[in-house]
Amino acid sequence: MRHAALLMQQAHRWSTRGRGLDGAIVRFLVDRGVPVCAHLGFTPQSVQRLGGIRCQGRDEAAARVLRCQAEELAGAGAELLV
Repeated sequence: MRHAALLMQQAHRWSTRGRGLDGAIVRFLVDRGVPVCAHLGFTPQSVQRLGGIRCQGRDEAAARVLRCQAEELAGAGAELLV
């Protein structure tokens, strides 16, 4: 919370990205007044791991994972999903 508050002073929003997104963390921050932006699928830091810029969620299983993550984070109160 302390780090999120410091970031809010500078950015006015807490941004999270990556595969380890957690709805409990989003809910914790949102309940304390911290707006959250969650990045799903492609993220700049994943370029090397993916072997370049690649479209995410192209097959049904991968799309299902992205939809589940989006639903969890939206349900936890994330105001933006990108």
